[in-house]
Amino acid sequence: MEYPNSVPVHPSTYPSDLDGVCSGIPVRVSRYAELADRGALRAQMDWKHAFGSLPPGFVGVMSPQYNCIAVCWPEALPDRLEIFAYFGEAMLILDDLMDSAVDPMAVAAPFVADFLQARQMVMEGGSRIPVTPHSAAGRIIANFATDIVSIDAEKAKDVFRWLENWARLLLSQNSQKGVQNFDEYLDHRRVNIAYDVVIGLTVFVHGLSIPEDQQRTCYDLARPFWLAAALANDYYSWERERDEASAHGDIFVSNAIWVLTRQHGMTCEKAKSICRDRAREYSAEYLRVLEAVKTRDDLCNDAKVLLNLFQFSLSGNIVWSLQSGRYRHVAKNGFRDAPYEETNPTGASGVQQALTAVNITHDITRGIENGVSVVNHPKQELTAAIGADEAPKGDAHSAILNGARRDTETVNGTCGIAKNDCDSALIDKTHPGTAKMNGTHEALKENVTSLAVNGAHQKMAVVRKVPGLPREVLEAPSRYLDSLPSKGIRDIVIDVLNDWSFKLPLEEVTTIKNIINLLHGASLMLDDIHDSSQLRRGSPATHIIFGTMQTINASGYRFADALMEARKLKSERCMDVFCEEIRNLYMGQSCDISWTSTLDCPTEEEYLSMVDAKTAGLFRMLARLLDAKSDSPIKPDVGFLVHFTTLLGRLFQIRDDYMNLTSAEYTKQKGFCEDLDEGKYSLPLIHALGGCNGESISGTEAGYSVRLLRNMLSKRHVAGKMTLQEKMLFLHHLKARGSLEYTRRAMDALQDELKQLGEQMGMLENPKLRVLMETLKV
Repeated sequence: MEYPNSVPVHPSTYPSDLDGVCSGIPVRVSRYAELADRGALRAQMDWKHAFGSLPPGFVGVMSPQYNCIAVCWPEALPDRLEIFAYFGEAMLILDDLMDSAVDPMAVAAPFVADFLQARQMVMEGGSRIPVTPHSAAGRIIANFATDIVSIDAEKAKDVFRWLENWARLLLSQNSQKGVQNFDEYLDHRRVNIAYDVVIGLTVFVHGLSIPEDQQRTCYDLARPFWLAAALANDYYSWERERDEASAHGDIFVSNAIWVLTRQHGMTCEKAKSICRDRAREYSAEYLRVLEAVKTRDDLCNDAKVLLNLFQFSLSGNIVWSLQSGRYRHVAKNGFRDAPYEETNPTGASGVQQALTAVNITHDITRGIENGVSVVNHPKQELTAAIGADEAPKGDAHSAILNGARRDTETVNGTCGIAKNDCDSALIDKTHPGTAKMNGTHEALKENVTSLAVNGAHQKMAVVRKVPGLPREVLEAPSRYLDSLPSKGIRDIVIDVLNDWSFKLPLEEVTTIKNIINLLHGASLMLDDIHDSSQLRRGSPATHIIFGTMQTINASGYRFADALMEARKLKSERCMDVFCEEIRNLYMGQSCDISWTSTLDCPTEEEYLSMVDAKTAGLFRMLARLLDAKSDSPIKPDVGFLVHFTTLLGRLFQIRDDYMNLTSAEYTKQKGFCEDLDEGKYSLPLIHALGGCNGESISGTEAGYSVRLLRNMLSKRHVAGKMTLQEKMLFLHHLKARGSLEYTRRAMDALQDELKQLGEQMGMLENPKLRVLMETLKV
């Protein structure tokens, strides 16, 4: 099985036997872990907006090294990872509230009621979830439901179906205080570990399509998985839960170790050993299940994928638990969880530091306003919503706990490094998208600025050498774009031309491919932002996942990378070609943007000039780079080749214009008639608006069509898109004007011209080129 969205965690960074709890399962972490951090921080912010503060001493999914969601669900799709972490963080906050309450079910009941109300709206097909909340967190639930419906409405139904199963089980379950033995405890544990919810969310975040009956089969097959997960959780959370119960005066602890000590008369150490051993046994049993599942023919491939992915939740949970401040006062690397609330010496709140660390900027944060998810909070509003210090604990938490909350001491703010533990911290990215607090108070004392203290000089950290910045966050948008499916047309053209006549060595061919692909990807990122595109190759566009500013930054970095690749060719002529075609690309883009934003329809000649500069530029660049580096005696005249690749670029763009309006496959990949949403002046549109070419149409039926089309474009300019009905009407008039047929004839003419040029140069003797030309036919 391939794992495109994650990378393996190096085995040297965790115990080889996974602490004796779960051996034989690798550990992976998401390439996009910063999105999980972003979701968790957003949940904290929204919770504080609803309640004024987080529960005392709260520590959530984030930790010094790994985000729980990123390491337990490493293959989660990038567009779904943030909302999953948002939900997970909110559920941990709820879990802490229930642990602190005299009557946990009284705390859970209003939340569950809101879940069930949101579930009803989802099942009825609503795109917004106008929940009338039973609890202040009802708006958070509405926010979660609205987001997952907007991402994938069908699979959102899977989530809420499983959520409903769990909610009803939770409310109908008798108190765990009456359990008589270990096995009975495990039956209860399946409910409060929310295993049903895990099934639904795992299906959703991986975009799996599994029939409902097969989801139930997976649920049954995965019994060893959730037993192992539950016992591992009990093993690591025992000290925390025991201490909290003791502080509250409770005798009962909802933990397997307590059941073994109290109901079975074991010592604590013996009970911990049995808990760990049973978790390991269930993990091994689950691996045997995975082997057996491979040969089953009653499960679809996605069902098998689901079961396979669960194993990473086992190993990831252990690695996270070993260093999370949620279960340990001090993680194994000597650090507490990151200070997301406590004010640091510079005056910035911990949340503000964390937002910076995971590259959350004000255009991609969300809050809750009047019960509705809100984007584009100004920076100062975001700061105010979070607050540098915890808000006073008032009626909000008291009400939710029905007056039964037990106050506990807040340790280190919410989830932070105490001020006396570390005067200063250095963010060091140790894994893609993850933040680690590096250095301790004692270590930092050795690196201080020269400053007089009692006549002596101390050194401070500001003058010490520091490691370079990581590239993972910078490169994440590029990694995502490169992971999307692509036909690789430009690579094919390079191979065809080189095999045919240029005969460059593999190393130089690879360098030229790298240059072209880096520039092509950079231009796609910018195009999608300029055009406000939602989709790219059937997946969310890069800026939808990473935000506009991060995507622009990553695009600029790709241009810089392409320049570094060009230098490897060690040719002044290659550098000239690179610079000339980059200038052409920007020139073409500027005209395209200007025409769209000013509703200034170009002539056909102006349109072709733009295409020659923008789209054909990379085809021309690859041909000119091959020519500049080759000394082959059989290479063609560069003038002929430049003309050929320019026409090839025209064909490529005009075909794209046509397919955008007519192809079902393009609709799947980019959305229905996306060019009309963008307001781009494509060849069919320019032809339909015949007045751009000086055609006399006043007072005719054609004139009526042109005025109608112009009015629709003007309305789109204000609304930002066209409705489905408007698109259908627009297409009707394009067909009536003969514009689609004209575009087909234009493509045929380009195909004929390219064929003639190819024959003159002897290029069509190459079968790969003939296949390429056939694939471009409509």
